[in-house]
Amino acid sequence: MLSANVISYIASTINTLSFLPQATLVIKTRNTKALSLGMWLISITATIFWTIFAFQIGNIGMIIADIIIFILTSIIIYFKIKNIIKGVDKL
Repeated sequence: MLSANVISYIASTINTLSFLPQATLVIKTRNTKALSLGMWLISITATIFWTIFAFQIGNIGMIIADIIIFILTSIIIYFKIKNIIKGVDKL
């Protein structure tokens, strides 16, 4: 049976990888029309709390994954807000 640490590393890796396609697409196309700003703000808030939890339990794998997810989510939010300000996108 896999240890809890191994399972957390696997889950963190898969979760982090799940953000890459969306972030890559937004960076390439700058198109955020189909994205919900509210969903991404909730996601980044959850990531902040998961990062705090990861520091509390000392899980380096979770910490690294959460920092990467935070960066990717921040990029998406940046482009979404930029497009809203430019009038290209709506809330």
